[in-house]
Amino acid sequence: MSAVERSVARRDRRPTERAQYISETHKDKENRQHQQVNKAHERQEKARQKASKAAEREAYKNNTGRTQVSTVLSSDDPGFTSQTVSTPARDPNLVARKSTVPLAPHRVTLNKTPRLNTLTPEKAAELLRLREAVLAKQAMSPVAALSRAYYVYSIAGGPHPSSSLNNTMTRSPSPTDEALFDEAIEGLVDFNMDGDQGNDSLVADNNNYIGDEGSRSPSPSIECVGKRRCGASDGDDNSEPVRKAVKIQESKGRPKAADYEPSVRTIFGMAWALYRGRLCTEGPMPDRMQEVTWAKLAWNEACKRLHTQVAYDAEILKMITSRGSHLRGEVKTKVRPYVADEYRFETSTKQSVIDRNIMLARELKKDFAFTRSPDGNKGLYSAKIIQKGVNTIWFRDKKDEGVLYPEFYKPFPEVAFALLLTAIESCIDEWSSGAQTNKMFTVDEYQDVLNEHLNNLADFDEHTKAQGLLPKLLSCLHDNGRIYSKADPLGHEIGRTMARSAFEAAIEEYNECRGVSSDDEDDE
Repeated sequence: MSAVERSVARRDRRPTERAQYISETHKDKENRQHQQVNKAHERQEKARQKASKAAEREAYKNNTGRTQVSTVLSSDDPGFTSQTVSTPARDPNLVARKSTVPLAPHRVTLNKTPRLNTLTPEKAAELLRLREAVLAKQAMSPVAALSRAYYVYSIAGGPHPSSSLNNTMTRSPSPTDEALFDEAIEGLVDFNMDGDQGNDSLVADNNNYIGDEGSRSPSPSIECVGKRRCGASDGDDNSEPVRKAVKIQESKGRPKAADYEPSVRTIFGMAWALYRGRLCTEGPMPDRMQEVTWAKLAWNEACKRLHTQVAYDAEILKMITSRGSHLRGEVKTKVRPYVADEYRFETSTKQSVIDRNIMLARELKKDFAFTRSPDGNKGLYSAKIIQKGVNTIWFRDKKDEGVLYPEFYKPFPEVAFALLLTAIESCIDEWSSGAQTNKMFTVDEYQDVLNEHLNNLADFDEHTKAQGLLPKLLSCLHDNGRIYSKADPLGHEIGRTMARSAFEAAIEEYNECRGVSSDDEDDE
């Protein structure tokens, strides 16, 4: 083969995969550089426009020209006049201009002066109608109804109702003056979104008014006005009065549980665990409406389990819903250290190691190979990193959520399993460039990936329904996690009880002592 033929053959040869990757990387780098340059130009243009507007405003402020108005008769008709207006220049390079603007025509009356606020019969009738409507609305208000009731009661010989009336007015419902600082909570705190859950949702406004959503006040013949409900639920088993969460110190920056009294901090701890449990069983990436609804349910359930009644407000709901992003970040943070050891990623500046990491990341993501055992690519969902993640995140010790709340984690929930797989895939994506780089684990980025894993688990359960592989796998994850936490198996908790023989011995001793006492009395 001649040199020309060899040259043509080399040109016709298909580029290697590494050459393609280098070419694609170079193109991506150039595109990013172009985007950065374009953004820099846009920022410069915006800064220039902003400076130009600022200079224009400054020049306009420094211009000492004032509007000069002169009124002259434009004709012999006294009903029409005109004025000459001198307007200041908006730019130093412009010259002030004068224009003649005719005023609106008006009639000159010589015999009487016009009265602008004349009370006509139509206006008088409208004012009377409005007055009757206001009086009717005031008559239907709860304060008026209560005043009538107290008046009747006082005539019948009851005590003077002034103190009770003032107390009622102090606790009367009124809209809050504080702006709800989260768009998910704004407008949703005052409405019952719990459906048929059977929980009483308690709301507190900034006037210490406690409302019970979904129920009316037991007070006789008093209806609440506005969106807020008053009083407590008739079906509430807890006789403790509803109270507002009390802060012991002002929040410095972001509000936290340490700002509240100890009893409220206890409610926070349980409400957070219940909210995380709902995220792990129903969806770790809910929308705003679901977040607020689940936060309300978690707070009410925590109050019920702790036998107390503390009303939530917008700040409390925001502190609960923030645990959603906290859970997602915790899952990825705790599973990241296992990824490099599990899949044999290496940190090095050598190009060969970087290329190997790139190829390994692609192979692991292909057909979800990272969910299988690394030995022989067998054993679906048997990768050791899965059980390690479950143990570290949910079964760290005896007091972790997986142990204390078996209603959520026995068997291990599919949604939490899919979230763990999504976090592992996100950690693998960090090695896609050959070196580990931080990648944000956001809803916008990984919502579709989470849905893919949920669909895969559903298909796996459907195809292996006869064998029951998925339920067995989830039960195995829970049982192994409970063993890792060193907690007793469910249903085998060891409790300290006294033997029945001790009770029988106590009865015999009592009978003997009683018999001796009766003999002594007979001898006397």
